[in-house]
Amino acid sequence: MYRFHPSVKWTKGYPDRQQIVSQITQLWKKYGLQERTKFNTRVTSVTKDKQGCWIINDPSNGRFDGVMAAVGSCGDVSGVRRYPSGIMLI
Repeated sequence: MYRFHPSVKWTKGYPDRQQIVSQITQLWKKYGLQERTKFNTRVTSVTKDKQGCWIINDPSNGRFDGVMAAVGSCGDVSGVRRYPSGIMLI
């Protein structure tokens, strides 16, 4: 699923919404991303600085080792709490 995590095995040829949301939620919790996720943030730019860190919008938001793009194609993810950021979820 992601380079930093072993491959995910789906139960059928193409996963359904529940399987996708379940895998993403498990990864989110396993890697402690609850404390590093910021929802409802408008992103106007994503760039890298000279050290190779990602900058979201401007440096005042911090510098990040990685960026995860989430386009919302799985519909409403109810029951997910909103947490302050250390990493931004785009």
